[in-house]
Amino acid sequence: DCGAKIINPEDKDKQIQNFLILQFDPLKQSTTKLSCNLTYTPYLFTYQREDRKGMPNTNNKIEGTFTDLKKNLNNHSGLTRENRKRFISGFFLALAETLSMKKQESHK
Repeated sequence: DCGAKIINPEDKDKQIQNFLILQFDPLKQSTTKLSCNLTYTPYLFTYQREDRKGMPNTNNKIEGTFTDLKKNLNNHSGLTRENRKRFISGFFLALAETLSMKKQESHK
C-alpha cells in the first residue's frame, strides 16, 4: 500500500503506474551504481600493487593542494577567466618546481 487514496477509479491505473515507477527507480539506480563500481574495481587497491610502491594510500596530499589553490584563487577574486587559467598553471608549475627541488635535496 503506497498510502495514496484513489479518488477517481479511472486514475487507478495511472496511480499504480506511478507507484511502480517509484518502486523500480531505486532498484534501477542501484544496479547502475553496481555496474559502475564493478567497472572501477581493478583500480580500488592500486596503491598496494608491487609496481606502485611509494604511492600514498590516501588522497590527503591532493586535497591539501587543492585547498591551497582555492585559497590563493579566492585572494585574487577579480581575475578574468584567462588570467585564472594562467594563475592555476603557474600554481602547479611552482608546486612541481618545489617538489623537484625537495627531491634533489633529499638525494644529496
